[in-house]
Amino acid sequence: MYTDFLRRLFLSALSRRLTGRTGAMCAVAVAAVMLAATVSPAQAQQRIIGGTTVADGKYPWVVALIRSRSSGLFNGQFCGGSLIAPRWVMTAAHCVAAQDNPNSPENPQTIDVVVNQSDLGTSLTGERIGAQRIFLHPDYYGAGTPDIALVYLESAASVAPVDLVYPESALETPGVLARVVGWGITSWSFTQEGFPSPRMREVDLPLATPRTCDRAYANSIDDTFLLCAGYANGGRDACLGDSGGPLFVFDQDLQGYSQAGIVSFGRGCALADTPGVYTRVSSQASWIQSTIRSIEPNTVPGSGRNVLTAKFKMDCDGLTCTFDASNSKPGPSPIASYLWQLGNGSSLTGSKITVSYAVVGYKDVQLTVSDAYGNRSTKTRWAKPYVNQTSRRRVFYPVNAQANEKFFFPSSRGQWVNTGTLSGRLTTSESASLIFKLQFWSPSTRTWKVVDQANEPSAFRKIKRADKPGIYRWKIKAGPGGGEYNLTTFTP
Repeated sequence: MYTDFLRRLFLSALSRRLTGRTGAMCAVAVAAVMLAATVSPAQAQQRIIGGTTVADGKYPWVVALIRSRSSGLFNGQFCGGSLIAPRWVMTAAHCVAAQDNPNSPENPQTIDVVVNQSDLGTSLTGERIGAQRIFLHPDYYGAGTPDIALVYLESAASVAPVDLVYPESALETPGVLARVVGWGITSWSFTQEGFPSPRMREVDLPLATPRTCDRAYANSIDDTFLLCAGYANGGRDACLGDSGGPLFVFDQDLQGYSQAGIVSFGRGCALADTPGVYTRVSSQASWIQSTIRSIEPNTVPGSGRNVLTAKFKMDCDGLTCTFDASNSKPGPSPIASYLWQLGNGSSLTGSKITVSYAVVGYKDVQLTVSDAYGNRSTKTRWAKPYVNQTSRRRVFYPVNAQANEKFFFPSSRGQWVNTGTLSGRLTTSESASLIFKLQFWSPSTRTWKVVDQANEPSAFRKIKRADKPGIYRWKIKAGPGGGEYNLTTFTP
């Protein structure tokens, strides 16, 4: 127990938050003392934390956390973050936790975020928005725990959010080159801090193996919710003032950036054999989704470029049908859930299911797939359980349909005007939908051409004349793919 307490204290001392521009963090002094016995003189030399400045507008979704009482952006900046939805910023929990209680958030009125501004040394050119609510991860109690928080803004930002790396993504593979950005200090030693940068800087770092990271931090790294990035010889890293900022990778499929990590802590900065530690974003997908939906049920984090497509195969052998959704396209994420609505009032979950129907006839089967961040896609098809091969070849619907209508007459503008009412009646033991069609007979092609169609007959108030006055007819259909019934043929 005591050893675990010391480990937590040690890791907490290495937090990469910079509480102000006027002095050093007390945590740095603590870390220096605790590491004095393990760091060689060569390691303690001052190093430049590599990287280059970032042009305006390159990463509009990167945000700076600013003290609301500060009129100057640079003087007030203390952490970074990323816009993951119009009114949601993701950052490190240690950036917005109360100083006296890591399980409690700061007063949100003390924090603003600046969106889409690389240079904090100038007047405001981006957007400065106040924080309304702060959500800390419930399992956060210091460095080495899930160091993530969400800030709900007073109003929506106007720039597109960043996408998030999904669970089990190849983008998290060790060796993948990632990028971290921030306004933190640009040099480091255990005896002297460097100076923060008023302009955002970026540096590329390879993702480290869990073994490398764990070895560097005395076997204290849990790679289920932490990841590391850095070079074996050091020299490039995030540091104080970069906390909460994004570690992101380029997604070739989306042709855009996806965030993989959140700057959390490190043993010094840019030291050899000591990669920086980041919160693994994909490990918190469920918490991110549930937190956002507790306030905005219809909001999904990310830019919306992640394409999720529901597809399924089906095969009926008599009254037993098998449905297989394994060919659904998950986009960059594994599909988290499958929901089947089976056309007989029941529902099932699972990627592959088998259903035994009580009666024959076409069944309206709907599949809805969802991914880890709440993206959804739906596909509807008609299954046809049967008794024997003869009934399989026949069009058999347990549906009776009728319609009543009054004729259309030409108006002065060359349209057919519905002068009366049109109604449909459907009786069936299964749930089904009506599709009404107005068709025109073309003597030249000897085919019926669809003039218009709708799910509600009231939509046919005015329909443009397809050709010239001739033979028209109404048809009614029992849902997409269902059998058609000719109702009325008439000549205006």
